[in-house]
This record gives sequence, structure tokens and C-alpha cells, in this order.
Amino acid sequence: MQEITNIITGSSLSILTIFAGIVVKLVKDYLLKKGGEKAVKIAEIVAKTLLKQLNRLLMIKTSKALKNSQKQK
Repeated sequence: MQEITNIITGSSLSILTIFAGIVVKLVKDYLLKKGGEKAVKIAEIVAKTLLKQLNRLLMIKTSKALKNSQKQK
């Protein structure tokens, strides 16, 4: 049961990362039209930070899942 939960969590985080990338692209295009290049640079910084945090969260969840599966054996 724990393995299923870990798989679902990992998959969900991967999907969220992809979704965040798509949203960032859309926001970047919008900002380029409305706010110019400076707004796009700010959006790129925010996007990079968001993706780094999502990747860290995924790594933490994965390492916890591995530790839990090793404890169960």
C-alpha cells in the first residue's frame, strides 16, 4: 500500500512540474505582450525558482519513500 502511495505521489509531482512549465510559458508570452522584456526577466526568475523547489520536493519525497521501503524489508 505504501509503495502505491509513493508511486502516486511521485507521479503527481512530475505532472505538477510539467504543468508549472506550461503555465510559466503562457505567463511569459502574456508578459512579453503586456509588460515588455523586464517583466519577462522577472517571470523567468520566478519560474526557475518554482521548478527548483518542485524538484527539491520531489527528491525529498523520493528519498523518504526509499527509506520507508528499506525499513519495511
